[in-house]
Amino acid sequence: MKYYQEIVIRQVEEIDPHFIMSKVMTEIHKLLAKQLHTHGKVFCGLSYPEYSNKNKRDLGKLIRIFAPEEDLLSEMNLSSALKDLSDYAAVLPIKEVPEHIVTYAMYKRYHKGNSIGNQAKRYVKRHPDSDSQKVMQMFALAEKNHKKEDYPYVIMKSSSNSHTYSYFVIKEIQNKPKDGTFSTYGMSLGGTVPEF
Repeated sequence: MKYYQEIVIRQVEEIDPHFIMSKVMTEIHKLLAKQLHTHGKVFCGLSYPEYSNKNKRDLGKLIRIFAPEEDLLSEMNLSSALKDLSDYAAVLPIKEVPEHIVTYAMYKRYHKGNSIGNQAKRYVKRHPDSDSQKVMQMFALAEKNHKKEDYPYVIMKSSSNSHTYSYFVIKEIQNKPKDGTFSTYGMSLGGTVPEF
């Protein structure tokens, strides 16, 4: 990744910044879906430099969109796409990624899965010769030690059916850059983004 562009969510008293983040992410999703349609892949990945899983909803107020080529960011034309949100979100100019990056990250979607208890029941059904009581005890112990979902998220709204859903984001630190593509939400499908 050689280029990036930042979007800064402005603090406005009467509007929750999470609401603005939701609107911005919806527009970015549309732009990345267009990139997928045009190029067959999504080359642009997102990072959240203020990401914190201490506050469940806090992705921060800064989004960075990375691309291997400047043209990919120019083609997205974020300023135009977010013009209706210009009072609430500032789109900064495209810049080169600084040299000597030592940390990279993969931002991925966290899929809220079934409870561990349900997983145990399915395991017993698939393995009828297993000791169901021991399996249930093993899964109960795992559930007790399981870290609850405390990942930051953004509320998204489906354009196809207007349902809202929580889009949870996990950040995984990497020591080396990895080439790869991204989802239409800018989440890693194998590629990393620089951390700075």
